[in-house]
Amino acid sequence: MKNYLQIFLVLILPLFTFSGCKALHQAQIGRQKKRMEKLVYHADNLRQKNDTKLPYHTWQEEIVHQLVNQYRQQVGLRTLSLKYEISAVARQHSQNMADKVVSFGHEEFQKRTDEIKTKIMFKRTSENVAMNNSPIPAQVAVRGWINSEGHKKNMEGDYDLTGVGIARSRNGSWYFTQIFVSTY
Repeated sequence: MKNYLQIFLVLILPLFTFSGCKALHQAQIGRQKKRMEKLVYHADNLRQKNDTKLPYHTWQEEIVHQLVNQYRQQVGLRTLSLKYEISAVARQHSQNMADKVVSFGHEEFQKRTDEIKTKIMFKRTSENVAMNNSPIPAQVAVRGWINSEGHKKNMEGDYDLTGVGIARSRNGSWYFTQIFVSTY
């Protein structure tokens, strides 16, 4: 009888262990979703309170910055400081994509890095771009970057500064550019 109990425990114990891991993973996903919803709610409330001071796209830029920093904290990385000088360059690229001056993508990236270098000395840089038509454009853009290995690598890179630029095309599509900069 004792042998049957031991065999039973050996077979059943891993089931409970793996079930617990799955439950723990589901709980973690639920907590992350709640944190993102809370952050989005907070950012939207701030935008509504200050609606006359800043345009909607500027608040979406701040939401991107906050969501990326929240993600970086969740994976144990330090947050990025948002720099106006970098955001201005990113915003111009987004506007150029929205206006079809350049194709959607990283066209003329070296030109953007050269422009940033006239204002901020840095060692390396990278860039994420996105485009969508969502009613919650910033959240969709960041979620897309997290789900893309190359974009996620940029988000998790050893950077200390960032700039975010968003523009809207005539057909209503949102264009995003986030530039990551390392000054050390």
